[in-house]
Amino acid sequence: HDEWPESTTEATQPAWSEKESQKAQDTARKAAQAFTNTTLPEDQWLEGLSPYLQDDARKQYATTDPQNVPFFAVKSVGKPVLNAKHRQFVDVPVKAEGGDFTVELIYSSDFRRFEVLSFSFGESK
Repeated sequence: HDEWPESTTEATQPAWSEKESQKAQDTARKAAQAFTNTTLPEDQWLEGLSPYLQDDARKQYATTDPQNVPFFAVKSVGKPVLNAKHRQFVDVPVKAEGGDFTVELIYSSDFRRFEVLSFSFGESK
């Protein structure tokens, strides 16, 4: 059994690359499609959305009525933007029927995937 690399045994964040950008965009697209699938009953809507949500977001959206989501039908998913100050955060712009919103992603603790922190919309820029 080899020793762990010096400093730490924690996973490290991969360098931001086209591959990571694509992974973020794919996650945002799937999450946005689940988020805007508001014709489903509440429990089915949450079931479809949950796999993409970070733990705190899962608790937050567990109390959301999909009828209150003002979007339906994702039209396009834009290029992910890495937060320059907090590099574990990525924002992905989404255009949908009903308006635009942002899927706010964070790397999972092992950095293997992205998880949704929130769907933000309606803030004044």
